[in-house]
Amino acid sequence: MPSRFKVELAAIDWKQFYWQVGARRMPAIIVLLVAGVCIHQPAAGALAAGTALSAGFAGARHVDGSRVLAMAITTFLMTACALGGTLAGNCFAMTIASVVIGGFVCGFLALASEDLGWVAMQGIIALLIGTYYPSSWGNATERAVFIFAGGAAQTLSIWFIWHLEGISGSGPETGAPGTGSDSKCENWAELFNKAISSPISVRFGLRVAITLALAVEMDHLLKLKNGYWLPMTALIVLKPDFVRTYTGGIQRVVGTLAGVVFASLMTAILHPGIVILIALAVVAGWFTFSFQKVNPVMFSAALTFYAVLLIAIAGSPESTVTWHRFINTFLGCALALVSHFVGFFIIHRSEPGSVKTPEKDPTFKS
Repeated sequence: MPSRFKVELAAIDWKQFYWQVGARRMPAIIVLLVAGVCIHQPAAGALAAGTALSAGFAGARHVDGSRVLAMAITTFLMTACALGGTLAGNCFAMTIASVVIGGFVCGFLALASEDLGWVAMQGIIALLIGTYYPSSWGNATERAVFIFAGGAAQTLSIWFIWHLEGISGSGPETGAPGTGSDSKCENWAELFNKAISSPISVRFGLRVAITLALAVEMDHLLKLKNGYWLPMTALIVLKPDFVRTYTGGIQRVVGTLAGVVFASLMTAILHPGIVILIALAVVAGWFTFSFQKVNPVMFSAALTFYAVLLIAIAGSPESTVTWHRFINTFLGCALALVSHFVGFFIIHRSEPGSVKTPEKDPTFKS
């Protein structure tokens, strides 16, 4: 394999280790998990804690120059998409249609604004998970309420902590320099004009939409356990260029495998009850936030461990969850890579005189 495609897995950038960021985002998660147990609905607490994780990551993003607005929009979008996904899941045709539309919008926006694309992606992830748990209006609404509660609790908690520490809601967190987005703040009109003026945005949007539809169909045919991880992984890994898609895929597979092995060992050794599960989830959540930019493999491992613990808190045995996640992650990464190559050759076969080698194509550059 050419040296340019080698993936560095062990490189650690300790300058990007921000333990304060993780600490600021854990109070809401602790409260949500404990509250779920206290009201005898641990699954609801775990669901809310999952949303709180996404809202916490949104605190490092900007929407219209505001990180608080990014958290709020992420919360509302995840709530709406989870509600729609739970209802759409009752009909496979509706599932495919919603995934295609959501995937196109997500890919379309990603090239206009990395932060806006990331926020849209959280909504699509909530949609994908929702379709895996189809239900009636009543149950879907109840689920959406818990999701909103998790995001709202995290947003208010972080905003309050920032207020106490004198940290602005725009720009990087002063207690952890460099964690904020470096993207230029643009208004909605500028972002929209940038997106529609670029044919690459449309192409990437279509690629994401088709890839997600294929991933959902693959899960439907194979009847995979926790199959929503397949399209979710494909969505996260798929990037406009080959290098980031390939590198991100390898790192996520290795990190997920590490998280799965660690979760299996901890389960075998500790045989954890609900108290230990919550304690481990808090530690895993802190690691996930703190190591986000230190090393992608460590981040994926911590994220996997956190997700497995939440599902265990919700009532599913860890042993039936861990390896399902790895299998679906592997399939999702493979599908993302296949999607990129197929898209590349379709585009260049349809454009006479265009570049014919991946090495010279800009979409293969980082």
